[in-house]
Amino acid sequence: MTTMTPVSEIAQRARTTLIAFPLGIYALSRLVQLLLLWWMAPDDKIRDRLLAWDGGHFVRVAEEGYPAGYSYDVDGHLTGNGLAFFPGYPMTVRFVHYLTTLEYGTSAITVSWIAGAVAAVLLCALGTRLYDERTGLALTALFCVQPMSMALSMGYSEALFTAFVVGMLLCAHRGAWLLAGVLGLLAGLTRPTGAAAAVALVVAAGIAVYRRWKDLQVRADAMGPEGDEQVRADAMAASEGGNQVRADAMAMSEGGKQVRAGGKAASEGDRQVRADAVGSTGGDGDVARPGSTGSTREGIWKPILGAVIALVGVPAYLLWVGLRVGDLHAWFDIQTAGWGTTFDYGDSTLTFLHDAFKAGDGWIQVSIAWMVLAVIAAAVIAVVRRVWAPLTVYGLIVLVLVLGQAGYYHSKPRLLVPALLILVPPAVALGRARPRTAGLVLAACGAFGLWYGSYLITVWHYAI
Repeated sequence: MTTMTPVSEIAQRARTTLIAFPLGIYALSRLVQLLLLWWMAPDDKIRDRLLAWDGGHFVRVAEEGYPAGYSYDVDGHLTGNGLAFFPGYPMTVRFVHYLTTLEYGTSAITVSWIAGAVAAVLLCALGTRLYDERTGLALTALFCVQPMSMALSMGYSEALFTAFVVGMLLCAHRGAWLLAGVLGLLAGLTRPTGAAAAVALVVAAGIAVYRRWKDLQVRADAMGPEGDEQVRADAMAASEGGNQVRADAMAMSEGGKQVRAGGKAASEGDRQVRADAVGSTGGDGDVARPGSTGSTREGIWKPILGAVIALVGVPAYLLWVGLRVGDLHAWFDIQTAGWGTTFDYGDSTLTFLHDAFKAGDGWIQVSIAWMVLAVIAAAVIAVVRRVWAPLTVYGLIVLVLVLGQAGYYHSKPRLLVPALLILVPPAVALGRARPRTAGLVLAACGAFGLWYGSYLITVWHYAI
């Protein structure tokens, strides 16, 4: 006789998997990172290092606001200034400062630490929803220990931006389109790569609208001659692979590995708890069927409105800077003058790879060159394995924007921290590996990645 697992126990296991575990992974990675930083820093000025380089610009914008126009050096040459930095992070820092009365630098670090924790939890939920809980945990661990995960502890915007992006993707996958649009808007106001997030939401919304239209066609075709007006929602194909989600899920047999869509019963030996245990999709991560609840009209206009909201973010800030300075191209000019980040279609990256492998005179240069090749290979694998389309689109655009622009080559690992897509293939492999093997691999990745980031902000003499 099959013993039923209480719904409360299933929910408790879900909370443990999707909240406690990723938070534990994140906290452990940050603690180890800080211990390494303390051990390696020659002057013990850990806080100063966490606020170095761009962190100083963010804190200055949070404290003083944006400059009124261009900035010039003593020779009259255009230089970079605070207008290059999108407002999402510094304005959040200012809010935390007013809320807690913490000093601005401390507020900046606090925002990054909290946002990183939120990003870790959301990423675990997304990975669990797309695949399974082991893959979700592996994805979170890889995110927390990647070579420049140090940025999650610094006064930089990567942690906050990632939290917004992952939240947007998770909401889109669950069909919460308006919240997804707001999070996409916030991502666009936090970093210029928020444009990639907005395009990803457009793709997700397009898929949802198309499927809703197909559902309506199926409903029309399913009408019987007697005028039956009710067509079961679970009769629709839930994914391209033909997986079906039954709204009235039958009790599953003993040893089953899926939580019932209605959350009524789970068999003994159940090892997976889906992200929300309701309305889950197939392992390929297709969007939850739009319009499964609510009116037909909502199933169409909400995805479209969400996508439109997300698209506003990046253009709005670029336009604001242009109007403030009196030159619509002002943001790009400031970026080029201060950081040399012009888009050259990858010519600088190709030159860097050629020089690094042919005559590289430093191990940092060579290691970053290998990392660039590794992320390209991971992206190709993700495309071949057909990772959920919005996540793929987002990751590929970020990759193009980072590798397609000129600038400091030693900033590439940090700029790729929010890319996410490049972490999916190894996370899936680790999720399918034996627990002992996965643990050893993650421990090795953590040892190298956390040390590498600490090295770059203590021993390495250039900005990241």
